[in-house]
Amino acid sequence: MQIDLKELFGDIDHLDKKILLSLLTALKENHGKEFDYIKFKKSVLSLQEMDIDEITSVKSAYATASTMGISKDKLVKSGKQYLTVLVKEKEKFADTLKRQMAAKVEGKLEEAKTIKKTIADHQKKIEQMQKEIALFTKKLEGVDQKAADAKAKIQETRDKFVEAYDQVYGAVEEDIEKWGNIL
Repeated sequence: MQIDLKELFGDIDHLDKKILLSLLTALKENHGKEFDYIKFKKSVLSLQEMDIDEITSVKSAYATASTMGISKDKLVKSGKQYLTVLVKEKEKFADTLKRQMAAKVEGKLEEAKTIKKTIADHQKKIEQMQKEIALFTKKLEGVDQKAADAKAKIQETRDKFVEAYDQVYGAVEEDIEKWGNIL
C-alpha cells in the first residue's frame, strides 16, 4: 500500500515545503513493511473519509490490525519510534541552525567588529595627520616669514651697497673728469 505521508498530518499547505519535505522524508526512510503507526493512521483516515466518526474509525482499524498481530503496545511503540525520528530531525535542524548562525551571523558580526576597528584606526591616523598638517602649516608660516625677512634684509643690504657704490663710483668718476680738465 502506497501512502502519501502529506495526507496523514492534517492541513499542512501553509507549512514551509522544504522543511515539511525533510520531516516527511525522515519518516518515510524509517517506515517499515510491517503494519505500524503510519499504516494504522492511514486506515483510520480512510474510514473517516467514509463518514465514520473518529472513535468508530479507530476501533475498526484496530480490530482489522489486531488480526495481523498488532497490539496496542506495538502500535504505541511504533508511534514512539516515529517521535524519536522527529526528535532526531529536530536535533539535526538545531545543529544546522547553530552552524548557520555561527557562519552567517556571528561571522558577519566579527567582520563588522573588524571593519569598525579599521575605521577607528584610520580615524586615529587622520587625526594624527591633521595634527602634523597643523604643525607643518605653522612651520610653513614661519618659513614664509623668515624668507620675507631675509629678502627684506638682502634688499636693504643691496640698497645700501648701491648707495655706497653710487657714492664712491660717482666720486671717482668726478675726480677723473675734474683731473682730466686740470691736467
